[in-house]
This record gives sequence, structure tokens and C-alpha cells, in this order.
Amino acid sequence: MPRQSKIIKKASETPEVVEAIKRRVGRPAKHEYGPEISEKIYECLVAGMDMVEACKYLELNRGQIYRWKDQYPEFDTLCTRAREAMMEKRLSDLRLSIKDAKKNKDDPTWFKIELGFEQWNAERIASRVYGPRTKTEVTGKDGAPIQMQQHTIIDSASLDPDQRDALRAILLAAQGQPEGNADE
Repeated sequence: MPRQSKIIKKASETPEVVEAIKRRVGRPAKHEYGPEISEKIYECLVAGMDMVEACKYLELNRGQIYRWKDQYPEFDTLCTRAREAMMEKRLSDLRLSIKDAKKNKDDPTWFKIELGFEQWNAERIASRVYGPRTKTEVTGKDGAPIQMQQHTIIDSASLDPDQRDALRAILLAAQGQPEGNADE
């Protein structure tokens, strides 16, 4: 089957036919992006659903959601805020559970496990807020800029006698000594 671009090049029909060919092929989207659908997705995510559950609940294609996130930066930001709000709600619920457990003198082992899981989950779902904070600075001594030095090592044993003599002359000249006064 010829590619779409070849079909368009071969088309000698009217501009309307060419436009119809250029349109995207496939099943039409059940939902178009708009404020209503983005608000529904936000509410699902804040309520604690992950994106897969929200898509099933709203009868959306997950791929469409990710295309919308790429196509509409404000939707991507909204989803990020929803995940952060969901984690705040979950952590608030966890705090209440811990307070109730203290009142009832429940076994703290399960709450340690739950706390560890929620912490792990928060770091992955809303890493910008709950992720580890690391800052790496590279400086020299006492905060000064890093000093770079270049050293060249010459293996004099691998040099032939003429090269050794030339090297000796260069080194003596760099030290300011005449060539004949070198200590052998």
C-alpha cells in the first residue's frame, strides 16, 4: 500500500479531496481535549486514581492522554499538580491513621510498613515535592574555583641519544643554566 505522502503527490483531484487525504487516518477520538475533560481527569487523579484507572473510568485511551500532555503543556502541568495534591491527601490520611493507632495503642509495625510504602510512592509520584533533595557543588580549596594543572611526563629511557640531548638543553634553558654546567 503506498504511503500517504505518495498518495497526496499523485492526487490530481480538487483541494477538498487532498485535504481529506491529509487528515489523520484511524478511529476518531471519543473525547476531544477541553477544559471539561481535563477537569474530570484532574478530579480522578486527586481522588487517588492512577492514570490507567482514570482512563478506564472516563473511557479514554491512555495514548490520547499522553498525546494531550505533549500537545498541551497546561494539561501536563495540571496532571502534575493533581498527582501532588493526591499525595498530600494520602499523606494527610496516613497522619490521621498514625494518630488513631497511637490512641488505640495498635501495633506500630504495620504503620511503619505503610509509612515506608507511602514515602516510596510519594517520591515516585510527586518527586518534585517529595523526592530527595540533592545538591552537588564542585569547588576548589576554601570555595575557590578549581585549579587545573597539566603535567607532561616523558620517559627518557624511550628517547634516542639525540632526543635526550635536545630535552636536556630545553630543561637547562628553562632553568636558566648554561648547557655545559649540568650535573650529570
